[in-house]
Amino acid sequence: RLIALDSEWWLHNDVKPFGLGSPCATRTTEQVTDSLLGALRDKGGRHAVVVNHHPLRSGGEHGGAFTVSDHIFPLRNLESWLWVPLPIIGSFYPLARRSGFSNQDISGRKYQIMRRELEKVFALHAPLAIASGHDHDLQVIRGGDRDITHAAYQLVSGAGILGHAGLVRKIEGSLFEREAAGFMRLDFTRSGRVRLSVTTVVSAGGRPGRKSAEVFSLWLEGADRP
Repeated sequence: RLIALDSEWWLHNDVKPFGLGSPCATRTTEQVTDSLLGALRDKGGRHAVVVNHHPLRSGGEHGGAFTVSDHIFPLRNLESWLWVPLPIIGSFYPLARRSGFSNQDISGRKYQIMRRELEKVFALHAPLAIASGHDHDLQVIRGGDRDITHAAYQLVSGAGILGHAGLVRKIEGSLFEREAAGFMRLDFTRSGRVRLSVTTVVSAGGRPGRKSAEVFSLWLEGADRP
């Protein structure tokens, strides 16, 4: 079963859409989590994969990964050509991001509320995987642990544009991480097994004779089926 969540619903500052003119049937966090719980509980003998934009765990920028350059040249986060050194002052930017300044970062207050509420559901009925984007990188993170995620795997595939890959670090549970453009694929076999593959894509001159290649694969194992 594929379950799609609008994770921005949790993070934006505007009024939640509701009513006859809204495509959203739920208005409160309790209604959202109850709907998610029901979708996971009633999946029968199928695997469950939850897709949303914002990952619950990440070793990318939104998870707090920054370089020395971010501390010294923070203005490059606005424009890539702004090589203006701002030592010490520049450190306020990554430190603020790690401290929850933005709700688009995992450290943000609303982001933490979303994580907490979704993990309560996953603790009862864990999906095989939660597949997200947001960070511009490729990550496969092994879950099944309350300190990481109750989902068996967190997949981050947010690097769909050439030349737009972001920094990523290895974190607890990391099985694969790559600063490269690419995509992930899940193949569900008739026997019930699920194969994950990660493919990176380069410009025509970047890899002799080919533009893409599978760089990682894994048979997913989880307790989401009876």
